[in-house]
Amino acid sequence: MTGKKPACAIAIISRNGIGREVTDASLPITKKLSSRDIPLDIMHVVKCYHSKAKTWIESQIRRIPFPIRKILREVGVYCFRTDASVDGTVSRKRKTTDGRLSCHTSHFNEELDAIILFAKDVCIEEGTFNMFLHEVGHALDWHLGHKKFYISEYIDCGEPLDEHAALNPREQFAQAFEGWFRLRKRLNPSEFEHSKEDVKEKAPELYKLFQSLGEKP
Repeated sequence: MTGKKPACAIAIISRNGIGREVTDASLPITKKLSSRDIPLDIMHVVKCYHSKAKTWIESQIRRIPFPIRKILREVGVYCFRTDASVDGTVSRKRKTTDGRLSCHTSHFNEELDAIILFAKDVCIEEGTFNMFLHEVGHALDWHLGHKKFYISEYIDCGEPLDEHAALNPREQFAQAFEGWFRLRKRLNPSEFEHSKEDVKEKAPELYKLFQSLGEKP
């Protein structure tokens, strides 16, 4: 006996059942960790106006399968209370893909490689439309194109899920990604709330893409 502790595997399990294993020679037992224990070393909150909002954002990051978070490892998140508090982080002249001023609306910003959120889009009721995940969809779309183009412009994005998704392939991709997280819709959903089955039915190629990305080891 040398007294050296044997290496052991720790299974890190996310909420959707997708996990990974890491080896740590300093830990004497095998332990199963919940999604809350997964470190936020991939995707991170750079700036946030309130600790409660930051906690909610981090809870949403943990919902994202680890393989997808790994693709988005460089993406930061900025969260502001109002457009008046943007403090020069975002240009007041820049427009989003749907034509709105970026300093007034939550969006993914390619130049910053970051998701910009405003207070009205955080700490939402469970099951309602999730703007954060929608913007993560835009970030994923951009990163799959190696930050040179949006991959949605070159693949089959299926039938538009709603009026907003019909604007262009980028919005369809983001709407589908947001819906991919919703197992079932509420009793009276808004027109922008879609379920995983809706995505599978109307945008089968995007569904397959998300499934394959989420299941990679």
